[in-house]
Amino acid sequence: MYRLKIGLVSSFPPTKCGIANYSAKLIEALNDVVDSRNVFVFAEATDHQLEIENPVNIVRVWKRNSFRCFLSIFLHVMSKRVNIVHIQHEYLLYGESYYSGFFPVLPFLLRIFGKKVVITMHSIIPRCFLKRSLFEKYGAGQKLVALKKLLTIVVTRLSGIFSSKVIVHTGVARNTLIKDYGFAAEKIQVIPHGIGLDSFRYAGRDAKRRLGLGGVNVLLFFGFIHSRKGVENALRALPKILKKYPNTKLVVAGACHRYLNSKGGAYINYLERLSESLQLRHFVQFTKKFIPDNDLPLYFAAADICILPYTEEGIIGASGALSMVASYGKPVVASKIYRFSDLADGENGLLVPCGDADALGEAVIRLLSDPSLQEKISQGLRRLARRNCWKNVSRRTLALYLELLNSANQN
Repeated sequence: MYRLKIGLVSSFPPTKCGIANYSAKLIEALNDVVDSRNVFVFAEATDHQLEIENPVNIVRVWKRNSFRCFLSIFLHVMSKRVNIVHIQHEYLLYGESYYSGFFPVLPFLLRIFGKKVVITMHSIIPRCFLKRSLFEKYGAGQKLVALKKLLTIVVTRLSGIFSSKVIVHTGVARNTLIKDYGFAAEKIQVIPHGIGLDSFRYAGRDAKRRLGLGGVNVLLFFGFIHSRKGVENALRALPKILKKYPNTKLVVAGACHRYLNSKGGAYINYLERLSESLQLRHFVQFTKKFIPDNDLPLYFAAADICILPYTEEGIIGASGALSMVASYGKPVVASKIYRFSDLADGENGLLVPCGDADALGEAVIRLLSDPSLQEKISQGLRRLARRNCWKNVSRRTLALYLELLNSANQN
């Protein structure tokens, strides 16, 4: 065990979002090498009980869409006298557009008071995508586009200036921060999104029977449901697939994201209406609920192919859903976008043009027709999972912490 005190600023379970899941897995892995008594999570306030296997010190101090959010985090971080403050960042994590614009206040205050600050930037937006369509898509409206673009650029650049180190998950994200936002190259560390090494608890046939899917080819979409996930393209691809493989069913497993409840609910209603209009009632199953961790092995064991038909072309980041698919080694068809840059077409996945339902259908048919290709892609994903497993990610993250502490001691 290493003698250091870590403060992680993030959403955290039982909050249901990708950042919360990421942080829980990171903390769980760090607890193998760091005394858990010296790890603090400064998390979003909630009335629910925490559910996580490895207990840590949870300090629930902030709420979204509050101008006091970052000041509250700062005061509580200082009171715990941590050595390293590791902040998770995504543009809407701490609040909607104008609230999130105050994010750089937090690393600025921490650096002024001598703290080493690591920021993991889970999403990067290339400057060429900072347009009206993007702001509208992410709920920021159509007005004051120039101001919102400026605010995004300023928040991103100040986050780099006030941090000690920045973690990103891909080389593309690193290059974009350097080229588009003027980050110093030596300040950015590429550490991939962690992947679990899960094993199946169920045989495929048994899992299908338990889910009422016996005797069919199961296509699985897994994750939060919103309009940027392109589920409608999976529905439009299904009739073509059914012509070749009529014994097929699409399972849409997930619920709308908590930040987008009203819009997410409307999107799910739209998907159900589209399913009806395409006469797919008996070929699509919507769970319309968040799938708890205990049930994930059941759904992935039942799946023959996973599909990720996302349409968010303007965001650079990793995919928690892809990490889950890789952890089980399930063959996958995904959109060719930044989010899936870890996939090599034909090696550990099949990539199709973004928004192309016809190509998506053809790729699924190709996989269903070729068991050897399914096995090749599964093995490729397993290799990716072993390379980017949480144990390796936690060790690289710890090495970064220690590097910062050593540099502080030398100074």
